[in-house]
Amino acid sequence: MSALQRDLVKLILVATILFPMTTCSSSVGKRHQVRLITVDQELELGRLCAKEVARSYPALADSEAEKYVAQLGRRIAAHSDWAGLNFAFRVIDSEEVYSFALPGGYVYVSRGMLELLDTACELAAVLAHEVAHGACRHGAEQVSARYGLALASESLFGANPALARQVVAELFTSRGILAYGRPAEEEADARAVSYLEKAGYDPQGLVRVVERLRVVEEQRPQALAKWRVTHDPAKQRLKWVKRTVRRLSIPEGLVEDEPDFRQIKSRLQG
Repeated sequence: MSALQRDLVKLILVATILFPMTTCSSSVGKRHQVRLITVDQELELGRLCAKEVARSYPALADSEAEKYVAQLGRRIAAHSDWAGLNFAFRVIDSEEVYSFALPGGYVYVSRGMLELLDTACELAAVLAHEVAHGACRHGAEQVSARYGLALASESLFGANPALARQVVAELFTSRGILAYGRPAEEEADARAVSYLEKAGYDPQGLVRVVERLRVVEEQRPQALAKWRVTHDPAKQRLKWVKRTVRRLSIPEGLVEDEPDFRQIKSRLQG
């Protein structure tokens, strides 16, 4: 093997090692120095956690609603920063208003969130935000930091369901893996805006979602019990979301609403 060939092999190995840590620009390096569990471990953790969520959070008995959410989610995910990740989308039958993403591309939205939203581009914005968390491996960062890389790696090496149960039990707590912090939330919103535009949906939908959440925070804070633990106040979030959208030159003809979403809303209201 020549010296050039040896150098090329070294570069390939370095790129392979670093890929999981550079899925998004601010992941790990700029925000905090924490080594991540591997991609394979993250996918395994997501699979185990999704099983626990299925046991603890009942799915909405509306196959058409779940089908539409999944189709819309996949259109958004096709433009994410993690090419090739097979995202899965589910609707939880709960009147509380929330959405979240597990490691490995599992995205959830509650019935209460669907009822709050008014247009398809608003739902697309919610899904885009959660897809961004998944694509940027924010959940993997939290698992690595919360449990320690050695413990998480050792547990996942044996596909330990106990770790998944603990992760899901702590999801909506200040110490859970969904408590990303402001830098990750801002990154997810910024990338969501980009995903929306690329997928053909109006990024203003994200602004309207946060405005709706702000109203609910003021009038029905109990409906956001889970959301408020893991997210910054909507009033603060609204400032950076508006600033992010203002930087765009939004083209005309982007999707605002869709008949399928109107039908789902009609059934939920009925």
